[in-house]
Amino acid sequence: MAFLANPPRVPLFWRNAPSPRPHLIDPLAFFAALILGPIVFTLLTFYLFIPMFALAFGAPTYLTFGALFFWLALRKGWDSWPQITGVGFLANLASAPAVFLVLSHFEAMEATMMIIGMGCIFAPLWSLFFALLYRWLRLDFYTS
Repeated sequence: MAFLANPPRVPLFWRNAPSPRPHLIDPLAFFAALILGPIVFTLLTFYLFIPMFALAFGAPTYLTFGALFFWLALRKGWDSWPQITGVGFLANLASAPAVFLVLSHFEAMEATMMIIGMGCIFAPLWSLFFALLYRWLRLDFYTS
């Protein structure tokens, strides 16, 4: 009961406590990793044939919702790949209402479920490649 009366100030999934000032983001590394993450994943798995379609269908929601969620997460200091992968999955779930609204004019409920369902698989994978590429491309100036 003491835990419920006095919950911790830092959520359990954070690796580090939130800092009073936002972290710096390397914009060139961010946008390069944002674009190259799904492309590198697709090039590595092109023989499966499904990731090529996933790149075409998932790119709009990844570039809108994913970019916003990644930017906010990196500003908070969440730069490890498990955190970014979770943020990518949450961005996919947050994009579900927007995808439904866009495709509801065409009465394409099956397409909506397919895009969101495939996004649940590919969003964490693309986010993983985004996190790895961002950490690799980021300049040392932005790590302090």
